[in-house]
Amino acid sequence: MPSNTKTDDNIQLTLLFPKANVSFSITCTNFNSPDGDGHFAIKVNSYKERKPIKLLESDSAQLYDWAKGYARWLHRASIKAEHNENAIEGKFTSVQSPESALENIREACLMIRQRFEHYETSILN
Repeated sequence: MPSNTKTDDNIQLTLLFPKANVSFSITCTNFNSPDGDGHFAIKVNSYKERKPIKLLESDSAQLYDWAKGYARWLHRASIKAEHNENAIEGKFTSVQSPESALENIREACLMIRQRFEHYETSILN
């Protein structure tokens, strides 16, 4: 059965963690592209002020520590990623069917949730 996906498929999600005072904006683009240019990115904002948070120890020791390991962990979700001070960015390691892309994005989101839903106070400096 043919898929109804196009090579410009995009997914945008926001994971909110009010107690930790952070939100994660997740963007996935072109995950079904035969050119292999599917892109994955996560940016962090403050929940209350809606301002971008840098992944630096001076902004949040917890985010800084998390970003290093999470970028490496993403290979389990078929994403080769790196982090910089503004985001975690990467590419899907292969062309993703819609079902595979959704499952891999789900895994990436669950890992964020497992880390940040337990904070009872703001993790921002």
